[in-house]
Parts: sequence; structure tokens; C-alpha cells
Amino acid sequence: MRLYGKPWVGIEKFRKNIRDIRASLLVLSKDCFFLEILKPNAYLIENCGDFSPMVSSYNAVLKEELGNRFIEVSRNDVPPLLLPDGHHLNHAGHVEVARVVSRAIKARFPLITVGRQT
Repeated sequence: MRLYGKPWVGIEKFRKNIRDIRASLLVLSKDCFFLEILKPNAYLIENCGDFSPMVSSYNAVLKEELGNRFIEVSRNDVPPLLLPDGHHLNHAGHVEVARVVSRAIKARFPLITVGRQT
């Protein structure tokens, strides 16, 4: 599948890839998390086209295949999480990813202290 001149993996191929990745990772550790794919920002949409529907489809597969191992990062009440290039996390993005990953670790392993020790 090609969208806006860019190569994309079809949804069923993506699903198979995620299953393969998960199976490989579970050999190494029974507990691993997968982060949401962030939707493109305005700059990326302007320069590469709006591939938000594909990102939404990929995230739906991740959520379906991974259940509670899938961590949603973006919320409507947080500032933009990406640098102007539309691809890399900005400071707020790194803080938000750290927050949601920390929360997931605490939920899975309540006896582990995550963060600063006082």
C-alpha cells in the first residue's frame, strides 16, 4: 500500500509483524509495553500528507493485539508532544511518555518504586 507517495505496511501485514515482535519479546521478558504511535502534526501533514487514518488503524491493531500492554500517550489536555519536524518527541513529549510508562510500571509492579527516592 502506498499513501501520499510513502510506503506503508498494509494492516494485516502490520498485525502479523506485531504478533511476531510480541512473540520475540515475550521470550526475553514476560512484561513489556508498546507505546501508541503518535499522529502527525501540522508540519508533517503539510509536507507528507495526512496519514492520520493509517496511524489510527495501526493503533487499533496495537490495542486489539496487545490489550493492557498497549499504552496510550496522547491526550487532548496535553501540549503538543512532537518537535516541529513532526517525528521526534519534544520535551513535553518525553515527559508525557515517562509519565505514562511510569504509571504502567507502577500498576504492573506495585512494590517497585519508580522515580526519585527521598
